[in-house]
Parts: sequence; structure tokens; C-alpha cells
Amino acid sequence: MSVWGKIIGGTTGFALGGPLGALLGVMAGHGIDKAKISNNQNHNSEISNKDSEQIFATGVIALAAKLSKVDGKVTKNEIDTFKKIFEFPNNDIDIISKLFNSAKEDPNNFESYAYQLSDCFQEKKVLQEI
Repeated sequence: MSVWGKIIGGTTGFALGGPLGALLGVMAGHGIDKAKISNNQNHNSEISNKDSEQIFATGVIALAAKLSKVDGKVTKNEIDTFKKIFEFPNNDIDIISKLFNSAKEDPNNFESYAYQLSDCFQEKKVLQEI
């Protein structure tokens, strides 16, 4: 199954509305992916585990960007540390970089991102404790 609709939708949604925008974008992208496969299938309105993973990853990338800029400037060392901690496949680096840079430049503070991410996963008790 294609994930490009979800990735594009999530990234666009994130750029427009932070983690909640990403959630809506992933859901919209998921709908587009499903519609391309079959117009006659019943669609499950619940977010799948894969979608949740994508939303969570988007939120973590955004939070990392916001926290790295808390002191005013993102250093090469901070970017290198981010890359070391979160080992992404080489083919995802461009989209992750765009997401990171978009969040870094967004005027909202990291708390708003954290609250939005928390709201998205309020049912996941383990994530609430992190």
C-alpha cells in the first residue's frame, strides 16, 4: 500500500497546523491512498498504528526542532546529535529536514507543540508519562 498520500498530507498538514495539522493531513492522505486502491471498500475511521507512528514521529521531529532553537540558534552539533539519536533512512532525510526546518521557523513555542502532541495521544498512557 502506498504511504505517499499520508506522508505528503502529514507534512503539509504539519506545515499549516503543527502536530494537529499533521494528524488531519495524515488522515486525509490515508483517505486518498485508500480511494486510489478501491472506491468500494469500507473505510475504517480509526487511526491505524502505522498512522499513529507517523504522527508521533512528526511531532517528535517538530519538538526536537523547537527545543534545539530555544536558545535562539540551532547549532551544527544539535543537528548532528538529532541525526545520531534518530537514525532515519537516507531516502527520508530530505522530507525530515524540511519538517525540522519548518518547525524550527514556526513562531509557536515548543509548549504548544508538546500540548498538541499530548492531545493527539491522550489515550496512550505510556506516552503521557514521557
